[in-house]
Amino acid sequence: MKCGIYVRVAAGGLASGSQRVATQQEAGEQYAQMHGMDYEVYSDVGKRREIESLIAAIEDGSIKAVWAMEISTLPRRPEERGRLIGALRHFCAKLVVGGKEHDPSDPKDRLFWDLASVLAQYESKVRAMRARQGRLAAKARKASSQGIPSKGGRSGRSSPRQTGRA
Repeated sequence: MKCGIYVRVAAGGLASGSQRVATQQEAGEQYAQMHGMDYEVYSDVGKRREIESLIAAIEDGSIKAVWAMEISTLPRRPEERGRLIGALRHFCAKLVVGGKEHDPSDPKDRLFWDLASVLAQYESKVRAMRARQGRLAAKARKASSQGIPSKGGRSGRSSPRQTGRA
């Protein structure tokens, strides 16, 4: 039996990402070796392109188990998650996350995965919003240091400090 080891860096975690990917890969290799499996590593760093290759390998029958270190590593987008679950079910492949085997046809395991996916999507959106707010704040600081009024501020109105007394 061949195991697909899926590793990736979580969004916002690129600082020590290569170390995290190496740690995930090592743990996945240990799992495969302990269970007497051959393995292939599918590594997504940045864009999620290897997930498609992993799903294709399940569908062509070359992968019979998928290992991931954490549930948050697996697809967040509903269409990818649905394709992965469908492939696992249809081709009787098992899913192992954090050392626990999950059955994609078990309602409790499916619920857990769906909830974890929703939370991961929310976390990703919050992170993107904070990054956008940070960029806007930096832009406003730069503009104010150059004496340029910021948009959305008090444009057109004078502040109490600018009015001054005669």
